[in-house]
Amino acid sequence: MVVGAATLSMLMLLFFIVRRGDKIIQRQQVALRLRLLEQTRLHISNAELQRKMSTATQEFSRVNELTLRRIGADLHDGPAQLLTLILIRLDDLAENCSVIDQESLETIRGAATDALREVRDLSRGLALPEINDLSLVEELQLVAQRHEQRTGTKVTLTLGQLPESASLPLKLCLYRFVQEALNNAFRHADGERQVIQARYIDEVLNISVRDGGPGMAADAMLLEKSGRTRLGLAGLRYRVESLGGLFSIDSCASGTSVNAQFKL
Repeated sequence: MVVGAATLSMLMLLFFIVRRGDKIIQRQQVALRLRLLEQTRLHISNAELQRKMSTATQEFSRVNELTLRRIGADLHDGPAQLLTLILIRLDDLAENCSVIDQESLETIRGAATDALREVRDLSRGLALPEINDLSLVEELQLVAQRHEQRTGTKVTLTLGQLPESASLPLKLCLYRFVQEALNNAFRHADGERQVIQARYIDEVLNISVRDGGPGMAADAMLLEKSGRTRLGLAGLRYRVESLGGLFSIDSCASGTSVNAQFKL
């Protein structure tokens, strides 16, 4: 009777222990299911937010390009035409001026000519060509050709196998990226050994613009500082990162390389 009572007590104690453990496990399973449902809801919400951000970025890129085109057209139709009229009037005035006045007019004409050239360069730089129907190879060839014509320098293209098609926001980003990087190479490296390199490997598009200049100082690459160069680099970084890309700069005494990477 003693052994039976002890055994029964042990079995009852074991039953209550197992029963309590089972209830704890059930409560934990319910809590895990609730957390899983919450995680699923958050994942769906994050995916929707990412989709909205991507749509907003593409819309912003489109609006930004339209704004740049409008500014370019306004520069061409406004200040450029007024400067042209000033030059014409200066030619008319030069016929009836003394030698001293003609020297002053020549100074004014030179300044007006330089201003007209800069306005036209700005206008051409802001107005993008129709690149929607171009492949990436054709687009890179076009931006290199335009830079060569504008600056009289040489641009070497090293292009691998690139995707035949790409979204318009990506094309706009690549065009502006290469355009600004080449402008920096011409401005700060005198256009020496300018190279555009692009390759597409394992669904990753890598593009870089290199020059053979003296390189950049360490503080010149701090994008949070003010200044024209830093603002240009900050704009490049924003363009690339707004499309989910990676932006980097490599600079040494033998030249500078501005790089962008996109996962397609």
